[in-house]
Amino acid sequence: MNKLPFWLLLSVMLPRIGMAASSLRLATPTQLSVPDVAVVDQMNQPLHFYRDLLKGKVVAISFIYAACTTFCPLTGVVFSKAQQSLRGQLGKSVQLVSISLDPANDTPDQLAAWGKKFNAQAGWSLVTGHQESIEQLLKAFNVALTAKEDHPPVLVVGDTTTNQWVWINSLVSAEQLVDLVNSLHHPK
Repeated sequence: MNKLPFWLLLSVMLPRIGMAASSLRLATPTQLSVPDVAVVDQMNQPLHFYRDLLKGKVVAISFIYAACTTFCPLTGVVFSKAQQSLRGQLGKSVQLVSISLDPANDTPDQLAAWGKKFNAQAGWSLVTGHQESIEQLLKAFNVALTAKEDHPPVLVVGDTTTNQWVWINSLVSAEQLVDLVNSLHHPK
């Protein structure tokens, strides 16, 4: 009997579990100082992290290992579905970013292959860089660098124009992520 990969099974089950977005928040909104470090995206394009990817936008940021077989593929599914709902805003006023937690091994080609599995399109950048640059980003976003098998499932979502940021569990549904992005983008 063929077994379904854990991430595929969980991605099908999560929307049925009915988790409330508020229960997935890990922190109240806060302000950050995001460094404008040099990174390289999945197209091997050199970028300045803040200036080229985030400035003036609402962003959702994930932290991935391209070789991960647990939470990272689930996050890929969430971002893949969210990009469809955000299509008109993506790359303009909204940006999805996946930061490699393993810059020594996650090359732009590997990130491109990982993104292709989830149909990553314009407006969803997968980035890597020098270890020091990635560590600066992780420190700014208060994300711990851990082993592939036990890294935390976290997304950081923020509005760079107001500098308001929230941390949520990456097991959120795509609909909940889109709702959060829209609430930051179009506050009531």
